[in-house]
Amino acid sequence: MDRTVGAILAMLRPGGRFCLVVPMNEFIVTGPLPVFAPPDGVAGHVRVFTGDTLRERFGAFPGFVVEKVPGAWREGRYPEGIKPKVFGAYFAAFSRP
Repeated sequence: MDRTVGAILAMLRPGGRFCLVVPMNEFIVTGPLPVFAPPDGVAGHVRVFTGDTLRERFGAFPGFVVEKVPGAWREGRYPEGIKPKVFGAYFAAFSRP
């Protein structure tokens, strides 16, 4: 990952910024869960990040910032057996000095 971020920073012009959004979805199991069957056989997001773990992992890169962006839980979009503990996204960015 350090090589990837380093390569991105190397491509930026001085003062340039690279921004990304990281899902902030933590769930609580409230009932039986259906059998997991990802669309097209792809699991999608498999890691959970917090603001602290993003800072620990990327905080040493120049101009790193992370902001919590709350989301709106939509009933019926997820299986009945889960409810959100935390739901939304993290906005993160790096900049080239």
